[in-house]
Amino acid sequence: MDGSEEEEELGDRVLDHLTARYLRHESESGGAAGREGFDSHTVFFGLFLRTVRMERVFLDGFARLHQRNVYLGLVVLLVVLIVYQLYTFPAASQQDRWCSENNLENSLCTSVAILEPGQSEASYLSEQLAYVWRVSYSVLVGMSVVGAAVNWFVHRSSRVKEKSWAMLILFLTPYIGYSVYALVLVYDNPDNWLTTPTDAKAYVILVVGLFTFISGASLFAFVALFMAVAVICSSALFVVQMQYLDYPRNRRILRASFAESMFQILVFFSISLAGSFWREVINKRQFLLRILMADQQEEIIRSKTQNTTLQKRLLNSILPDAIVDRLQELDFQVQTWDQLRGMSRRHSGVCIAF
Repeated sequence: MDGSEEEEELGDRVLDHLTARYLRHESESGGAAGREGFDSHTVFFGLFLRTVRMERVFLDGFARLHQRNVYLGLVVLLVVLIVYQLYTFPAASQQDRWCSENNLENSLCTSVAILEPGQSEASYLSEQLAYVWRVSYSVLVGMSVVGAAVNWFVHRSSRVKEKSWAMLILFLTPYIGYSVYALVLVYDNPDNWLTTPTDAKAYVILVVGLFTFISGASLFAFVALFMAVAVICSSALFVVQMQYLDYPRNRRILRASFAESMFQILVFFSISLAGSFWREVINKRQFLLRILMADQQEEIIRSKTQNTTLQKRLLNSILPDAIVDRLQELDFQVQTWDQLRGMSRRHSGVCIAF
């Protein structure tokens, strides 16, 4: 068994210990944890546990269970955003070439003649990649490294008892932090004002989608808060950008583009939020079911221990201690005659007293 498996086993034992302590506390206080159904221990259609103490236990177990998914989610986030950016440069280059060939200006195209005289598309692409790395992806990589390092430290440290703090740091550092920063960069580009809502929509859908499904910290509360922050920031930056457009026609075009993009974002958010809601409800039900099973196992062990003690006391009053100890090793179950003969002892003299 390697170190990671030992750590997972230790996390399971800690979780079982915490739930057992909660059950004993509920029993002593007159409660009946898990015995009256799941609904009596949850609120808001099963989304949240009724007590803060149990919610913290659930979050701790959730963080331990998805510890490795955090690193996978960060790697996929970096790869997907890089691939998306590599796709946008050739598309923008072809669009600008079409605009130049048809002598179209900013009324229909975002920018015209972005290539300098004698400049090749390859050199332009390399310059743009260097710029994007300097102002955007360096920040994303830095935040991702911080999130991964904090996640590793929290799960390795014995001082941090509740591992759910790792999910909170991960949520705030790479995902929320970079999303707000990327939206500011997108809306701060005056040359490509027409495609700003579309670019912002792509970033929001990609990042929120990755966080919801493979981040390892996709709690319903985090997903809902992430979506709210994305909508508020996009709307606020759109209002600010509208102030810099002089022509009413440009404002109408930008307003229509923003409305279309926001509609698509809200549809995606609704689907993702519904999926996140039902997934967390199922996780909470499985968590409560695990508590009930642990409670039942403890009850069976207590009953079996009591029965074993009673059986041993009764047999000690009838049989020699050596035979009783041998029966206890066999769990008081003799299945073959050979086992019975192996326990028998020959005595030279026997006295039966009444």
